[in-house]
Amino acid sequence: RSLPSLQLSLFEDKIQLRRWLQSIGVKHTPNIYMSNEDPNILPHLEGHSSFVVKPSHMTESEHVVVVREGRYVFDVYSQGKLQGVQGQLVDKVQLQALVLDAWNES
Repeated sequence: RSLPSLQLSLFEDKIQLRRWLQSIGVKHTPNIYMSNEDPNILPHLEGHSSFVVKPSHMTESEHVVVVREGRYVFDVYSQGKLQGVQGQLVDKVQLQALVLDAWNES
């Protein structure tokens, strides 16, 4: 899926969209880390026990991880399968692998 206009393409990439919103002074949810160049998230999550991980490309709810106090809030949908992780402690190695899977799909 793509939009016909290059000017509208920023709505397909959350990173581009957030940077544009910041540039025009529109408030949005705070970010811990955003990158189109480096998928390594773990150093940026140090010291955070509650966060959301969402790849910037349109993944139709795949690879979205919601963490509260170090535990998965919901099961995670990845590679067409639902991973039953709700309530479990977050495995940061698995979390990084999930992000790399999403990165390699885009």
